[in-house]
Amino acid sequence: MLGMFFAGFLSIVGISSFFQKMISELDEHLENERSRLFIGEQIVSTVHEIERLFYQMPTTSGQASYFRQRKNIEQATDLLQKQLHVIEHGGVIRQELALNLYGMDQMVREVHFVPNPEHNHGLMVVIEMGPFVDQLRSMATNIYQLLDERDTCLAAKRSCYRQKTEEVSTFYKILPSIFFRLGENANRQFFESQEHLEDLKLQLIEQQQKLRRLEIGVVLLVMISVLGIGVFFTRRINETQQQLLIAKEEADAANLAKSNFLATMSHEIRTPMNGILGMAQVLEADDLSEVKRKDCLRILLNSGQNLLTLLNDILDLSKVEAGKMELQLTEFSPMKLIDDMVLLFSDAAQGKQLVLLNRGNLPVDEYYLADPARLRQMLSNLINNAIKFSHDGEIELGVKVSEDAQSGRILEFSVTDHGMGIPLEKQGLLFQKFSQIDGSSTRQHGGTGLGLAIVRNLAIMMGGDAGVTSTAGVGSRFWFTLRSKLSHVHDVPEANSLREKENRSSDQTFLFDSDVLVAEDNPINRKVIISLLSRLGVRVHLAEDGQEAVDLITLNKQRIDLILMDMSMPRLDGLAAPQAIRQWQVN
Repeated sequence: MLGMFFAGFLSIVGISSFFQKMISELDEHLENERSRLFIGEQIVSTVHEIERLFYQMPTTSGQASYFRQRKNIEQATDLLQKQLHVIEHGGVIRQELALNLYGMDQMVREVHFVPNPEHNHGLMVVIEMGPFVDQLRSMATNIYQLLDERDTCLAAKRSCYRQKTEEVSTFYKILPSIFFRLGENANRQFFESQEHLEDLKLQLIEQQQKLRRLEIGVVLLVMISVLGIGVFFTRRINETQQQLLIAKEEADAANLAKSNFLATMSHEIRTPMNGILGMAQVLEADDLSEVKRKDCLRILLNSGQNLLTLLNDILDLSKVEAGKMELQLTEFSPMKLIDDMVLLFSDAAQGKQLVLLNRGNLPVDEYYLADPARLRQMLSNLINNAIKFSHDGEIELGVKVSEDAQSGRILEFSVTDHGMGIPLEKQGLLFQKFSQIDGSSTRQHGGTGLGLAIVRNLAIMMGGDAGVTSTAGVGSRFWFTLRSKLSHVHDVPEANSLREKENRSSDQTFLFDSDVLVAEDNPINRKVIISLLSRLGVRVHLAEDGQEAVDLITLNKQRIDLILMDMSMPRLDGLAAPQAIRQWQVN
């Protein structure tokens, strides 16, 4: 009996030690992979930040602003290079988050990553993203010089200004493809790490299950002679089962949230995609009348705009929640903003026999400081909902101001409709992501429920809040507030100011006589680029890969003023081909 006791005890200790070692190793791999996943998130975020800085640069003015933006791009590029270096060679990534909490100004997180030679599945992504780093630095310098030269030309000759403006425009036409490649590789790195992390979790669960089964077997064997050992293992089993039950409940809740999200997104994305694909098939017919063709093109355009709106809502909400949304404070007239929104949505309202009214009670010449672009976005969401859920009557847009002793002036915008209204028990679902008042509403009117969530998040960013008062069958009043301050009082602009702006903008539209080489291996992308360039009146020369582009210039001696080149192509890619052309020019 004593021998069986010691044999059982040693068996338990040996088996437990063996599996605990395996589980500890898996835990280390899991923690290391979590670090890689975190770095992958930072790479994706850094790429988006660099892209945002590039597109933000033309919106500023002055050499100092351009220089500051270029420094920001260079700093973000240095951070991206460091992150790629850590993914390839290992190291520490440090993240600082501003908290603004009492007693704690920021939270610092450091992760340490050690590359695993056996599972170095992210190395190829790092190799593909590496060449972009120096290119981004060079591009930041180029656009800085172009914008500075353009501003210099503004006080000189108009032809010089037009040329520099066109160069800036041409520069920004190539940005989407570059950042598409960067984002594609960054996302691939992220999702590969996520998949590997899930595999490690499954391995850990499998080892834990094996450990539990073996322990049960050993306990059953030893319980014949030693009741105490049996009690010990029974308690251990119960604890493990409780942990598994908690883990199962958490996994079920996560799967349910994931299923709801995927179901909503798949429905909303498929709807405009079906319109795009369906109308594209109809346009293939040769016997379409001009009226039918224009209807198809209109549906294609509307479907594409709906799809873009959905994607923009998702990106805006993710930026707000990640703290990456920045507000651009400028002067604006609340009453003028309401007038613009009434004019913008008047056609949509008239299509449903509705009337849009401006019920603001502020002077037109009072100007405040805020972000008018975000205010238009917030009002557009509320007005769209009011038009969607109303069938007749009036929709009133209002704005008023109140005084607060501590925060100064508070602006309140509101949209009031006389539509279906919202029951009190359903109002709690509003302003939450991917939620609407019921399933039938989703089927009838569509939408993801992102609009109101964006409105509330933006309102909170502006120091205010958002809410609703509604009665079923009577109507609803949606509102949001923000903290602002009175800038000063302007004279009402003269009627001809808009016409003068239009004349100035029309003077900047011109065609230029040049030869453009397009190197792109995707036939659809080639057709799109040719169509866009043809509108500018340029002569387009095509190459299906980098080698063909090099031959066209070096062998055929074709005169080329501008080259638009894809990064990833067969034979010679978008980096090797320009190097070959430059080498031929030097020789």
